[in-house]
Amino acid sequence: MRRRDGWKRWNNPANSRRNAGNWSSTCERRPPTPAIWRTRAGWKQSNTLPIASWMAGRANWRGWKTARRRRCSCRQPSEAAAADRWWRWGLARRIEISTIGPGRLDGEAADTKAVDRMIAHWRTQFEQVLPDRPDLIVVPEFCDQYLQFDYPKYQDFCRKRGPRLLEKFAETARRHHTWITYPTLWPMSDGTWRNCVHLIDRQGQVAGVYHKNFPTFGELDAGICAGREAPVFETELGRVAIALCFDLNFDSLWTHYARQKPDLVIFCSLYHGGLMQAYRAYQCRSHFVGACAGLPCQILNPLGETLGSSTNYHDYATVMVNLDCCVVHIDENQPKYLAMKGKYGTGVSIHDPGLLAAVLISSEDETMAVQQMIQEFSIEPLDNYFSRSEHTIGNHRESSVARRL
Repeated sequence: MRRRDGWKRWNNPANSRRNAGNWSSTCERRPPTPAIWRTRAGWKQSNTLPIASWMAGRANWRGWKTARRRRCSCRQPSEAAAADRWWRWGLARRIEISTIGPGRLDGEAADTKAVDRMIAHWRTQFEQVLPDRPDLIVVPEFCDQYLQFDYPKYQDFCRKRGPRLLEKFAETARRHHTWITYPTLWPMSDGTWRNCVHLIDRQGQVAGVYHKNFPTFGELDAGICAGREAPVFETELGRVAIALCFDLNFDSLWTHYARQKPDLVIFCSLYHGGLMQAYRAYQCRSHFVGACAGLPCQILNPLGETLGSSTNYHDYATVMVNLDCCVVHIDENQPKYLAMKGKYGTGVSIHDPGLLAAVLISSEDETMAVQQMIQEFSIEPLDNYFSRSEHTIGNHRESSVARRL
C-alpha cells in the first residue's frame, strides 16, 4: 500500500515481484516516479514502470503527475531524515505536529544528578513521537521543573543546569531534523529571570525566544519579569506565535496576535484553559497546539475543533495538519465556494463545523495555494467580511441616518 507521505517500501518480503530481478534487497524508500529507479548496478532511467501493474488505474492520480513532473530521485532513509521534508509535495503546507504532556517528575535534590535524570526523562519522552517523524514537537511550560521544586529551588536547579538541557534538545532537533520547543526558566545577565520558550529549528539553532508577557503573582514575587514583546516568528513551517500559560487569558496579547495572522499558535502551559484554547484558535484563525503537563494536550484547527489529543493512556499526540487554509463566512460566499469545489474537486476541502456560519477552506492541490483559489472566485475571508460589516453598519446607525436626512 502507498504510505501516507507518498513513499513506498521496496523490501516487502510479502511481495516477491517487488524484490525480483535487479531490485535492491536493502530497505529503501523512493517516490513513485517511473522515470528513475535504483538497481544494484546504479540508477536507471526509463519511460516505463519497473512494475507496470502498480500503476494500473492510477494514471490520473495527482500526486503521481506531480512526482513525474519533478523527476524526484530516491534517497536513503538516513539522507531523507537529514533533508528538508521535500517529499510532502506541492503548495499544500502539510506538517506533522507532536505534542507531549507528561506529568512532572518527582524529585527534591537540585544537583547535577537531577539534571542527568531530567535529560534521560526527555530522551524517553521524545522517543514516543520521533517514529512519526514530526516537523514540530511541543512540550509543556517549565518542562525541566521537578514537582517538589518551589521557585527558589527551581532557580538553584537552573543555575546548575546551565545550557545542558537546551543543548540536548538542540541535538535532538538536529539529529531528527525537526523543530522543538524548550520552555524553561532562564537567568538573564541583569540577575532577573524569564519564563521563556526557546524555538529550536531543524539545524539545532535557536530561531527565536518568547518571554512570557503575563506572569502570575507567584512568578513576579520570585523575580521573574514580564516580557515586553510578542513576536510572530517567520519560519519554514509558517508564521508562528507563542504563548505561555497565564497568557491565555489576556485579550491585549491575543488581539495583537490576531492582527499578525499567524499560521500556528504554540501554547506551552501548566494549566489547560478549557474553552479558551478553542476561542483563541478561532480568534487568530490559526491552528493551535497546546502542551500541558499532566493534562490533555490538544491540536486544534482554526475553527477551534480538536484534531488530536493525548489521552489518559498516552500523554502525547501526533497529527498532520494543512496550514494552507482560510476561514470564510457563509454569507455571500456559499455559492462561490461551491462553484470552487465543483472546479477543483478533491483539490480543495471545505469543512463546515455547523452553527458557526463559517467554513474552513483548505487547498489539497499541489499546484495552487488556497489564496489563489479564493481570489479566483472572489471569496471574502472572514476578517475582511467582519471589517466590511462593521464599516457598513456604522453608516446606518440612527445618528448617521438622521444627519443624512
